[in-house]
Amino acid sequence: MLRNVLVVLFAWLFSSTIVIAQDNESYNIKRALEAMNNKDYEKANEYLTDEIKEYPNNGYAWLWHAALNMYVDEYGDALSDINKAINKISKRDKAYIGIAYSIRARIYETVDNIEKAIEDYSTAISYVPDYYDLYKNRAEIYYNLGQYDLSDKDYSQMILLDQGDVIGYMGIGRNAMDQERYKDAIEVFDFVIKLNKNYSSGYSFRAECLMALKDYNAAIDDIITAINIDNNEKAYYLMMNVADVAVNELVARLKIQCAKSQNRAFWNFYLAKVFEHTKQYEKAIEQIKITSQIEYAPYLSSMISICYSSLGEYSSALKHINLAIEGDSTDYDYVMTKANILYDMGQSSEAITLLDKYINNRPDDNFGYCKRGFFKGHTGDTEGAIEDYTMSIVLNPKEATSYFLRGELYAMKGDSLLAKRDFEKVLELDSVPTSNSCAFYALLAIGEKEKAIEFINSVIEIDPSDAGIYYDAACLYSKMGESKKALEYLQIAFEKGAPYSAHIEFDKDLDNIRMLPEFIEICNKYKKESNETTVKENESNSYTEEVVEIPFTQEGGVYKVKCSINSLPLYFIFDTGASTVSISNLDAAFMLKNSYLKDSDIQGVQRYQTADGNISEGTLINLNNVEFGGLKLTDIRASVVNNQEAPLLLGQSVLKKLGRYEIDNNKKVIKIYHKQVK
Repeated sequence: MLRNVLVVLFAWLFSSTIVIAQDNESYNIKRALEAMNNKDYEKANEYLTDEIKEYPNNGYAWLWHAALNMYVDEYGDALSDINKAINKISKRDKAYIGIAYSIRARIYETVDNIEKAIEDYSTAISYVPDYYDLYKNRAEIYYNLGQYDLSDKDYSQMILLDQGDVIGYMGIGRNAMDQERYKDAIEVFDFVIKLNKNYSSGYSFRAECLMALKDYNAAIDDIITAINIDNNEKAYYLMMNVADVAVNELVARLKIQCAKSQNRAFWNFYLAKVFEHTKQYEKAIEQIKITSQIEYAPYLSSMISICYSSLGEYSSALKHINLAIEGDSTDYDYVMTKANILYDMGQSSEAITLLDKYINNRPDDNFGYCKRGFFKGHTGDTEGAIEDYTMSIVLNPKEATSYFLRGELYAMKGDSLLAKRDFEKVLELDSVPTSNSCAFYALLAIGEKEKAIEFINSVIEIDPSDAGIYYDAACLYSKMGESKKALEYLQIAFEKGAPYSAHIEFDKDLDNIRMLPEFIEICNKYKKESNETTVKENESNSYTEEVVEIPFTQEGGVYKVKCSINSLPLYFIFDTGASTVSISNLDAAFMLKNSYLKDSDIQGVQRYQTADGNISEGTLINLNNVEFGGLKLTDIRASVVNNQEAPLLLGQSVLKKLGRYEIDNNKKVIKIYHKQVK
């Protein structure tokens, strides 16, 4: 958020400098601004430091140095610099004094000194009352404080300054929505959509209001529209929420979208996600396979794997996650998924080895340590498990699960004091029941049996369809010695879709019921069903792999391939180091002018085009169709580079959708190993 604001702030400063302060620009400041514009911040710092050494009373140099330090997250230095700037710039230079106070306000906001941030925004406004973004930033602070009246006043002022811009209206609508004045909010969002029919957030925010009013059909319409415009992220999350209450209506609408766009993968993908979210895993798998036939990517194999794992079909899950890893060995989420599958298959040592790899590549991820500690604990490596839980706690001291699991191991070792401390920490962090709670176990551990039962019942009430919480209840009652209750909850867990896994066979929480005939009967029933469905899937499913050879030319050490974007023929550099597809602002402007891009393809429509027809730096665009070597990809996100001579790069946002590839320098072709699901 801060860096985005500063990009806008820098752009305003650049234009302001030309108009109001050119007489104050020394050689060093001019060179520093050029370096900033070229993103060479080290060189910019050198020029500004030289200027300050030579002219220590130049407030403009201090201001720019503050902005630069702020950009590189050196907030203490930035605050010292901007204080000097405020003291040294003439109060008659209202524009720059206003800028200085706005920079200091952002610094205070970043370090959570909100009172001073508001004070400085107000001072900045007194100097530059026509600067739109000052009201926007202050309005956002008032919103976060719940001071809606003050926030509305600032948004209203933004509207007065620019009646055609939708942000002020959106702020007022959002404020009304947060106060549960849904009808008032809808009226505002209606007006936003009239002002800009391609502004996707107008539809997604209106959809949220409609959902609150239980008008699910209208909400679904808005969700579909918002996604159609620019794959609006909020609309996607709302789609998952509406699936919980109106899944049949949503599925019907998504199927219509699939029929309308048969050569585009993303509607089929969204339909698959809805099926997965609502635990219709067989339908999700079927839909993912349809998506793969249109356009394969390794994450689709991962999705299939997760669905099979949720069904307890671990052999199939393992096969598909291996395909995902083969397609993209750099995505360590796939490694974590495979480790979980191997553990559920009873291959704990192999799972731990994979988590070693995961942690080596993500050493700051507390979840990896917690998961490895869990696996180690169940293989008898108590000390190793305690060490991993401790690492998890150090990385995230506010997550209760690691405390509980470590506390259990301390208790098992007889370290009652350490165990008690961990259980008390669990109760401090997990005081409100949620679907991820573990406090009921901690309550039982400290002897609060009735409170533990009350807590687990509260968690069940949150989502009675969640099979996992019934399994937790079975474990809880087993630990209490209440066998009948434990068996009842275990049966319910399986009936609601909990998959049978090897973990059940050695879960110590179930030891009190493990030898009962009823337990063995329940497990044999669901274990058998799982095996039957796995065999069926293994017999019916397979992948086909095509090898596509794409000719390239080599110029200056880079590989160029012929490509078309939205039917416009171009040459791209095949760049495995680039994260996305990127194009120059000159090419983007040409595509927009000649209808190869539509307004709705622009991600972030508020400031996407300048007066001379160029697309602004940092703009994200959606490419509906990318074709090369006979491969057709849809809905590729690309970034626009603020450089007319920038090369066109074909980066990882495309490469990850293709699967494995290799470069054959003898034949001068790039070989793409492209998989599809039969």
